[in-house]
Amino acid sequence: MIGTLIGLNALTQVQAFEKTIKVQWDDKGKFEQTILSKVAIGHWTYVELEYPGKYQKASDKMLINMNDKRAILNLSLNCIEPDEKSKFVIEDHRGLDRLNAE
Repeated sequence: MIGTLIGLNALTQVQAFEKTIKVQWDDKGKFEQTILSKVAIGHWTYVELEYPGKYQKASDKMLINMNDKRAILNLSLNCIEPDEKSKFVIEDHRGLDRLNAE
């Protein structure tokens, strides 16, 4: 039974990866609310944050998981771009960083 539940959870999370959320960065911080409104609670969501205009750079690619108390784990993993480092951030329900590494 436990193996079945783990398998169903993994399948659900894999299906969530099939839908990439693309968000445009803006200097007013509205992109953060856009991301949070599209992240499924309790599932990993793949997000690409794109930088337009004068902020142009490669997009940030993140895996985000939000629990039912709105605490967030954000993983930015990099395997392609040599000048970008992997990082993670854990935020509380108020959006305050509790733990991060860059």
